[in-house]
Amino acid sequence: MLIQFIGVGEAFDEQQNNTSIFIQTGNLSILLDCGFTAASSFWALNPKPLLLDALFISHLHGDHCFGVPHLLLRFYEHRRTKELHIIGSIGLKNHILQLMDMSYPNLRNKLTFSLIFHELNPDQTFNLKNTNLITLQTNHSIPCLGLGIENKGKKFYYSGDGVPSQTAIEFCNYAEFIVLETYKVNENIPGHNSILNAFNIAKKTKCQQLALVHLNRNERQNLPKILELFQITALKTKIVLPSAGSIFFV
Repeated sequence: MLIQFIGVGEAFDEQQNNTSIFIQTGNLSILLDCGFTAASSFWALNPKPLLLDALFISHLHGDHCFGVPHLLLRFYEHRRTKELHIIGSIGLKNHILQLMDMSYPNLRNKLTFSLIFHELNPDQTFNLKNTNLITLQTNHSIPCLGLGIENKGKKFYYSGDGVPSQTAIEFCNYAEFIVLETYKVNENIPGHNSILNAFNIAKKTKCQQLALVHLNRNERQNLPKILELFQITALKTKIVLPSAGSIFFV
């Protein structure tokens, strides 16, 4: 499984593109979240963007979904014909269609490819191209789904924004790679996760690698403090602070 970080920033970070992750299993290519700045970054960093099979939207905040019309129009300009699966929570289809109409009127009437929407509840397993996708609740200020991916005995998890539910944490047990939103180092902000809590999750689940994303733009400037935390936790999990373009294999 290939994991490519398209962006790692929060909503208003002027230095980092919005958090977005490209995953390639043996059969499936899927983009996780597509906010304001993610579509351009995806096109810049991914060598074969037109081959994308699916798009997962964790929740309906702008920094996670407002880039979708941009992405679809770019596909149209390249005369894409391959269908695109769009996966998310209940209400996703209506929200995306409204975004398309507001951004580029008549776009959905002239698309050269089909959009196939899958609106899912938490704790559902959906198989696409021989890859299991598991929706897992994340506690955020609005409904939010994390996503587990299982392929060839490997497990990957992405939280979206917020604190993973107990079911999500259980999924992460012995996972090869998990990605957690960590807005602050040790401050508990309602609807958001912290680095210290992410470390606790890594310790509890014994996951192999933990990537920290969506750091508050001011917190990110305090990297020495963050790196100091890495030194004192004594975790067996490998902690990574990815940047746009970072690639990992599991």
